[in-house]
Parts: sequence; C-alpha cells; structure tokens
Amino acid sequence: MKKLYLIIILIVLLIIDNTLLPYYSIQGSFPSLLFTFAIAYSIIEGKEKAIFMGIVSGFLQDIFFFSGFGVNLFLNMLLCLLCAKIGESIFKENRLVPVLTALGISLLKVLGVVIIFKLFSQTINIPVALISCVLNAICMMLFYTLILKTLDKYLDRNTWRFK
Repeated sequence: MKKLYLIIILIVLLIIDNTLLPYYSIQGSFPSLLFTFAIAYSIIEGKEKAIFMGIVSGFLQDIFFFSGFGVNLFLNMLLCLLCAKIGESIFKENRLVPVLTALGISLLKVLGVVIIFKLFSQTINIPVALISCVLNAICMMLFYTLILKTLDKYLDRNTWRFK
C-alpha cells in the first residue's frame, strides 16, 4: 500500500513538473520536483526503496522525454542508489548534505544525459540544464525537512537515528 501512495505522489509531482513549473521558468529552466523528491526519499529510506524510487521516477520522466526513452530510468536508478549510499552515513536532520547532494546528483544526471546523447548524436542545452541543477538544490533546501518529517510520521519510521 505504501508503494501505491508513493506512485500517486510521484504522478502528482510529474503533473506539477510538466504543467505548472514551465510557467515559472528562469531562462527556460525549471526544477524537477519529481527528481528532487526521489533524491530526498532515497537519502532518507535506503537502498531497496531507492531502487524502486529511481525506476518509477525515471519511467515517469521518460514518458515526457521523447528524445531518449529509458535514459531517465537508467540514470535515476543509479543516482537514487548513490543517494541511498550517501544517506547511510549522514545525520538526516541536517539539511546541508542533502542540498549539496541534490546539486551534485543533478550535475551527474546532466553529465550522464550529455554523454548518452553524445553517443546518439543528439544535443542538450547545457546552460539550461545547469540552471535546473541549481534550482533542484534550492527545492531540496525548501522541502527536505518537510519530506523527512512526513516520512517519519506516515511511514512508521523511527525518529531515533543512532548508528
């Protein structure tokens, strides 16, 4: 049942990403709430759930990514797994590491898309993609604590995090 709720949340975020956020773009660039949520969820929840989150979020992003279906699925899965690995060794209530992780992971995703597109002789607007990375980090800064508290409350997580 929890996976169904997560899929519904991801679909709502996808709809917001593709309908509302383009109207608030900065030089043609806007953040991806779906990808930012996937990063935050992966940092908080761990490896198994990160793989699920990466696959579902990547598939949903690929629905609107006409140039290369499967690119987001592959990259999101790997990057969410990396976020889970980072999340294992941090104090989750600290927002700085997740914000920097969101920036770094977004940059890695842009790099991955550029490399994959280069292999297939397609182009990507790199300045717009880099602005999007910064906007993803800003969204993480704004919403990470809300996501953490929501997961603690509704997914029966233990708020004590001793290692």
